[in-house]
Amino acid sequence: MVKWPRGEARDCKSRYTGSNPVFTSSKPKREKMDSLEKQVRPWGYYIVLASAASYQIKELVVNPNSKLSYQTHKFREEHWLVIEGKGEALIDGRVQKLQPGSSLTIGIGTPHRLINNTANILKLIEVQTGSYFGEDDILRLADDYNR
Repeated sequence: MVKWPRGEARDCKSRYTGSNPVFTSSKPKREKMDSLEKQVRPWGYYIVLASAASYQIKELVVNPNSKLSYQTHKFREEHWLVIEGKGEALIDGRVQKLQPGSSLTIGIGTPHRLINNTANILKLIEVQTGSYFGEDDILRLADDYNR
């Protein structure tokens, strides 16, 4: 059995070559994760987890008995993965049941809405891909909050 010194992260090769390609400083390099901000909306909130020129990743939490606006986007498509709770997605007029592990893709220009019709939160990861991810790329077709 190979015994590693406590607190050391090494791969198997490093045990025999003496090299340690894994960063083990006592002060780990921090990315922008400390600056994550919760964006509160009438239906719940979202947090942008990562963003780049061609994608944006969000965690969305939809409050019980709430729903997002029925909307489209000109510059992005969305990929949803449900990680907690149950609900429904209204995609181009058709309802799809959602539960943990459910995933779907909403193409550019496709009308869609996320609905939580339960007494518990609905949480999902949303991966947006495209050329623009601003909040002004939302054309609301119907909205319960008069936005």
